[in-house]
Amino acid sequence: MKSLAQRVKAHREALGLNTTEYAQRVGTSRQNIENVEAGAAKQPRYIGKLAKFMGVSVDLLLGNAVAPAPAAVDAGTPAYLAELAAKLPPALQEKLVAFAELLASPQGERLRFSFSLAEHVESPSRARQSQK
Repeated sequence: MKSLAQRVKAHREALGLNTTEYAQRVGTSRQNIENVEAGAAKQPRYIGKLAKFMGVSVDLLLGNAVAPAPAAVDAGTPAYLAELAAKLPPALQEKLVAFAELLASPQGERLRFSFSLAEHVESPSRARQSQK
């Protein structure tokens, strides 16, 4: 069975992040992440943040629970999108996160409206193509 240190390090490496980038995303310090990966922190006070970032329960992260069998991942689900995002280089992951944050922001409401409106309005180029 993997230790907390092994789980955290494997997750960080799978995302292609260094300890500083990983710590920023978790919401803790680089030193805290390094302590966990070195096995110096067995049950850190920020374990909840780690578990949330990793998408698992605290019990599972600490090895006190068994992971459920992986479910089939359907295209378009958050799990599928996270799987795709994890395969991107870190620089593109950051851009994807920034774009998602923009869409979730109040300013993103106008952008989301524009996208939904575009689905229902025929563009001039499409209209010309359909006339041919």
